[in-house]
Parts: sequence; C-alpha cells; structure tokens
Amino acid sequence: MVIAVALLLLVISNVLWAPADQQGTALAQLPGDPAPSSAPPSTAVKATTAAPQGNQAVKADLLRACGNAELDPADFKLGALIDDGQGHKLVVASTTRTIAMCGVHPLGSGSGVGPMTEATLRNAGKVLAKAGGIDADTGFLGYGRTLPGITKVEIFLPGGKAVLSNADSETFAYFVPLPRDKITDLTARVTDDKGTVVYNGPL
Repeated sequence: MVIAVALLLLVISNVLWAPADQQGTALAQLPGDPAPSSAPPSTAVKATTAAPQGNQAVKADLLRACGNAELDPADFKLGALIDDGQGHKLVVASTTRTIAMCGVHPLGSGSGVGPMTEATLRNAGKVLAKAGGIDADTGFLGYGRTLPGITKVEIFLPGGKAVLSNADSETFAYFVPLPRDKITDLTARVTDDKGTVVYNGPL
C-alpha cells in the first residue's frame, strides 16, 4: 500500500509544461482559421459547469489545499473550477505571465505553476491552449488558458459525449473519466462573450 501511494503521488507530481513551440496540437485556432471537420455532433450533451462564477472563497480554499507555497490566492486571478461531486476538483489561476492549478481527488493532490501568456496564444493564432493536468484515481483533470472574452469551453469525447468542463477568467478546466493513456481525440467548442462559437475542433 505504501509503494502504491508513493507511485501515485509521483505520477501526480509530474505536471508537464510544453514550451510554446511544442504546444502545436494543444492550441486551438482563431476564428479566421478554417474550422477542422471533426466537430462534435449537435446532439452532444451539454457539459456541466461546476460552481457559479465568482465563488472566490471556494476557489481560494481549493488553491491552498495542495499546500504549495507558490499558490497564494492573493498573487493570482482565480479562474476555472470543476467539481464532479465525487471528490475530483481542480481550480485554475493565472497572472499575466503564468498559469497555475491545484487538483485534488480521493487518493491525493497535485499542483503546478508554469509560463503561459495571452501573447503566446495570440502569436500562435490560437484561442486556447492546454497546459497540463494530473492523473486522478478514476480519470484525468486537465486545464489551460484562453484568450480574453472566452466565456465557454465545452469538451467532448469521440462520439460527442460532453465531459465536465468550465471556463472563467481566461482559463479552462475539465475532467475526463478515463485514464490519461486512454484519452484520444477530444474536441472543444469555444464560445465568446457575444455568444459566437469561435472554434470547434480538436482540443
């Protein structure tokens, strides 16, 4: 049991940060780019948004839950939050130069802070980018950054089934109830504050 927990915590601690020039497929296109053909079916179930936006106290408490001294809520703008009601939670926070997260689940927690900026997305001609995630006991908690003005990021499994996701304050988060090595071909539908779908294609 001790060995199993140690291995789990080792996996959780490995939050990977890809340099901007290696983010390729993790970056979604701006509205002017051609939309990929792999859009999810219109019959997909709408993703559940976790907590109401503006629940800052809940987000701050969760950011502190990982015990990472770098994650002082006072130093970040608190963003997306997911909670599946089964003990899997993740909060994302950002500054102008960084993105951070704390994720918890029944068997452990994981946190990370890394460089990711609005300029990185704009220079790549994208509206959002994945930053990383942690392996949970029954799935994967992922997160990333969006351009300003994005109000909704819906994420779909192959076949069009939506997973739990949330977007807020230029960040997004999601929970896929599958092991990381079983996750393939996720798609995203991104909506701006005018209600316009600005991207619909591979995540």
